[in-house]
Amino acid sequence: MSEQRLKVTVKTKNVNSKLLFKNINDAVRKISDECIVPTVTLFAYEYEYGQLSMFLNTFMAVLKEKEVVRHYDVICDVRNNPQIQTRAGVIKALIKYKQKNCLNVTEIDYTFSIK
Repeated sequence: MSEQRLKVTVKTKNVNSKLLFKNINDAVRKISDECIVPTVTLFAYEYEYGQLSMFLNTFMAVLKEKEVVRHYDVICDVRNNPQIQTRAGVIKALIKYKQKNCLNVTEIDYTFSIK
């Protein structure tokens, strides 16, 4: 397996199932290098994260179809990724989900940065 080009920082809140968190986290770490792509602009590098956002939404939709989670929200867009931040090589993604038979909402906050 090749070395990861991105540094991944994870903060969690209200993790109900360590196994479910591990499955989500492993998938995100595995795919992040492929989904965050540097592009050259006239002034600097920018990092495109649209594929990451699509992957996260699709992955969580599959978990919902399998009835592992009741509902979810993925925030990986301009709300938490201003252009100046992405030019500096920092991408953020926030996943919130509520598991079946659980009262609280689990939050996984990812920060991807160029090493």
